[in-house]
Amino acid sequence: MRRKSLPPLDSLIFFEAAARLNSFTLAAEELFVTQAAVSKRIRQLEEHLGSALFKRIGRKLFLTDRGELLREKVSMGLDYFDAVFSEFSARQQTRVSVASNSAVTMFWLMPRVKEFSLSEASCQIDLGNTDNQEDLIQGDNDLIVIYDRKGEVPGWNASLLFPEILVPVVHPDILKADSRLKEAPLLDYTRLAPDWSNWGSVLPRMDAPDLVHRPVVRCRSFAHTIGAAVRGEGVALGSLYLLHNELANGTLTVLGNQRYETGLSYYLCHRAGLALSAESRTFCDYLLTGLSA
Repeated sequence: MRRKSLPPLDSLIFFEAAARLNSFTLAAEELFVTQAAVSKRIRQLEEHLGSALFKRIGRKLFLTDRGELLREKVSMGLDYFDAVFSEFSARQQTRVSVASNSAVTMFWLMPRVKEFSLSEASCQIDLGNTDNQEDLIQGDNDLIVIYDRKGEVPGWNASLLFPEILVPVVHPDILKADSRLKEAPLLDYTRLAPDWSNWGSVLPRMDAPDLVHRPVVRCRSFAHTIGAAVRGEGVALGSLYLLHNELANGTLTVLGNQRYETGLSYYLCHRAGLALSAESRTFCDYLLTGLSA
């Protein structure tokens, strides 16, 4: 019911410009309309309010007392709406959606999102994850990280992030006690796709006889095995690049000198034929070059 008392809202914009500039002519130039259009809108507003808003003395235009009162209120209202919509527009423009599988999100993306968000280039990053790669490809994210042999995904442009290199990882304390090292079980998880790797698929291809006949502890996921390794519960099969932070800060350490290259790599992708927003491009460049090692 309150809205029924409002005049045509565009008449308020015409009124504010004319009141601020003290001229219908200058208001028309600012609003890219004719002077007649300004006069018409002002007349409609005056008829709606039942009161004159402008008066002329000679060739000069002045506000009436009612016009002066309305000018103040209308200016405040338009300033408020301008601030609201500027903020809304800024938020809409700076959101970047990025998705990957759960391991990449947890161990590789999240630390980089945090560092990026603390930088001068910061913008809103929305993280998503799914272990079904088809869902990643079919989704509507700005950027995705895929696990693939060649990075050839129809409809997407792919840039290499890093190859998949798998290594045995343990808590550093295990290496200090020979008895604990010999008794440490293998922490394993179920492969959810043919191209995933676990101890069952990798160990036969590694020259690591000291790991072959160890007991196996079943974990719920790759992330669960890494958590168990951090707690000193056994030997996990780790991805050398995904676990960069954990290896760099000493939370985990590589056991021995065995490396297994799966032939697959991680790729950062954006849609082919679709221009990235400035924010997406900045974040994309950051992921590809890095703000830190």
